[in-house]
This record gives sequence, structure tokens and C-alpha cells, in this order.
Amino acid sequence: MNKLEQHSKEQRALLRIESIKKFFKHCRLFITANVLILFVSKDIFNWFDIAAITDNGFKQWVMWNIASIPIIWSIVLTIHALVVFRIRLVRFKWTKPEMLIKWEQKMIQDIIQKEL
Repeated sequence: MNKLEQHSKEQRALLRIESIKKFFKHCRLFITANVLILFVSKDIFNWFDIAAITDNGFKQWVMWNIASIPIIWSIVLTIHALVVFRIRLVRFKWTKPEMLIKWEQKMIQDIIQKEL
């Protein structure tokens, strides 16, 4: 392995480490923000004028919005984890039809022969 390949591998490793660190920062922010959201959601109606918040529909709307933040954010965090840790969905050979597998192999061979 020459120096250029070694340097390239080191750069990729550093980028991967950096992306893992960013993911864990994202996790810390997720936990901190959701704990704060939990505490705020308990007392949010006590901070405002009680007479103005008599509508139960409004209270449900506010609580639904507060509850949706962690739900949406957890989906985003899951996608971030899948990307960072390169988790791929399992692909079994039997999920592809035989005809498609043969076609892919034929196309690969055609492209290789055209390039020669």
C-alpha cells in the first residue's frame, strides 16, 4: 500500500470518527431537549392566564404539538444512526427474481466487454 492510499484511508477514518462524534452530540441534545420539554409540558398552562385557556381543544392541540416534537425527532435520530453506522436493511438473494439477477449479470458482462 502506498502513502497516498494510506493517507486516503486515514482521511476516511477521521471523517467516520467525526460523524460518529456528531451523532453522539445529537443524542445528548435529543435527551437534554426532551427532558426540558417534559418539564415544560407539565407546567405550560400554569404560566399563562387561566381564563384564556378554558378551551379543551386548544389544550389538546398544544399538548399534541409538544408530544410530536420527540416523536419526529426520534425518527430523525434513527435515520441519523442508520446513516452514521451504515446499517443496511438485510437484502436476501431470494428477494430478487431470478430473471432480474440474470439481467444484471448480463448487463455487467456487456459493460465490461464494451470497455475493453
